[in-house]
Amino acid sequence: MLLVGYKPIKTRSHIENCFLSLNPKVETLPEQAEWSPFPLPADDDHVDFTDGLHTLAGSGDPNLREGIALYVYMFNTNMTNKAYCNTDGDFLICPQTGILDVQTEMGKLFVQPGEIMVVQRGVRFSVNLAEGQKAARGYITEVWGSMWELPDLGPLGGHGLANARDFLHPVAFIDDDLHVNFDIVMKNNGKHIALEQDHSPYDVVAWVC
Repeated sequence: MLLVGYKPIKTRSHIENCFLSLNPKVETLPEQAEWSPFPLPADDDHVDFTDGLHTLAGSGDPNLREGIALYVYMFNTNMTNKAYCNTDGDFLICPQTGILDVQTEMGKLFVQPGEIMVVQRGVRFSVNLAEGQKAARGYITEVWGSMWELPDLGPLGGHGLANARDFLHPVAFIDDDLHVNFDIVMKNNGKHIALEQDHSPYDVVAWVC
């Protein structure tokens, strides 16, 4: 596989990851905050997941490997020959409206509203609309320094609600044509940059635990 290299990227997303008091772009709200559902893109405005990602709030900084960030996403276009890679932390994606067809380096996942999906730091993935879906909106929580993991069942024992068997894993999948140009949108320290390569990142046939 040939890595063509990094290149600047024009993005419509608004990402902010430094929530320290020294950052003039953020400010502390003294009161609780809530918001109405964010508007979906217009039908004639083509926005994919990488352009429809926006920061809402957070605490800490990814450089300190400590903190958390909250995002909202709104998009109506699939990521064609395009993938996303978050090198800052783990994503927990929670769809609000619209069914997601997600492809990762480990395979594919079908994610509906009412479900959650975790994408670990450094994993390349594409978020697309499932068949018949026109647009999607949801929330993402990102953690730095720690990882999303199943909680201890505690005093509930075997009757807890976080048994490993209740969670799904990706279905192994390999792209039909691997030798195509791909743009990998990288989030590094809260900034987007693109890595251009001449090979699909989704070249996994199967995986084992």
